[in-house]
Amino acid sequence: MFERFSSGARQTVIHASGESARAAHGVVDDVHLLLGLLNEPDDSAGGVLRDHGASLADLRARVQDLPIPAVAPPRRGVLRLPLRSGHRPFTPAAKRSLAGALHVAVGRRERSIGSCHVLISLLDTEDGAARRLLTDAGVDVRALRTAAERRLGATQGD
Repeated sequence: MFERFSSGARQTVIHASGESARAAHGVVDDVHLLLGLLNEPDDSAGGVLRDHGASLADLRARVQDLPIPAVAPPRRGVLRLPLRSGHRPFTPAAKRSLAGALHVAVGRRERSIGSCHVLISLLDTEDGAARRLLTDAGVDVRALRTAAERRLGATQGD
């Protein structure tokens, strides 16, 4: 699936891993993907988020206090290799969000997955921590989703 990611969407995932490390979390969750989007430039989903009042500093502080779920340990008898430098496993919520981004792109008949696809996927997960985080920060998620859709229509991707 990652081969279909645009450079902006790939950078979002890289930034998400960095945000996880910054918060001293051992995994990448959907909230880290949200923070990763905010690390992106204004012509991507990061700009849409900032235009709707999302602040990287504010959301970072809120994420720091969240209980981030751990990834299930490997089954008994499964070889456990040491983690590569900087590699953090994805939680089921993060995996669902990335798979959802693929579904958003496919539904729009687009070949690549951009950062706005990731944002829309995060917003479409009603019980997701990222959506809840934005709502708690006072962001109108419906207006944000509409703006992300408009940005996709204008840019055909990111």
